[in-house]
Amino acid sequence: YCRGCAGVERGEVLRYLIRHALLCFATRDRETCRGGDRRAGLLPARAHVSAADHERAIELREAIRALAGGDDTATRTVNAAAERAGLHPVLGDEGSTLEPTAGGVDAALGRIVAALHASVTEGTWPRLKTCERDVCRWAFYDHSKNHSGHWCSMAGCGSREKNRRAYRRRVSR
Repeated sequence: YCRGCAGVERGEVLRYLIRHALLCFATRDRETCRGGDRRAGLLPARAHVSAADHERAIELREAIRALAGGDDTATRTVNAAAERAGLHPVLGDEGSTLEPTAGGVDAALGRIVAALHASVTEGTWPRLKTCERDVCRWAFYDHSKNHSGHWCSMAGCGSREKNRRAYRRRVSR
């Protein structure tokens, strides 16, 4: 599901795919995405992304964010992406994977869904979370020992959120 991701934990691969590949689709700017979807092997360099493809990519990104945030109602969107991609199991030397039969953007989105399935199967899915800062909601992989991460970055969102909460406590006294 990800050409350049050998030896990387699958939950981390899923985080990468959500952040970079889906961001590339969402911006529809092939130059500013810095080749993220091409490095992952999701789309050929000159692949066409239509307006409908763009909307489906955004819908899938938001559904995965919702699932990572604990909202199970988004499964319908993820399952629809898997169906459009024609995902089917393939047995290989390294176990079973899901591969798309479709092409283009549907196949690329299917590979992202396949990474999500692999993450669930391997037990790394609970480590994929969404930032608790309301204006961010970025997907991140929780590397903490006790799975207690709340923010995509302690230096960015975590610091701002903790300062905001401390300010509210001081003002309310």
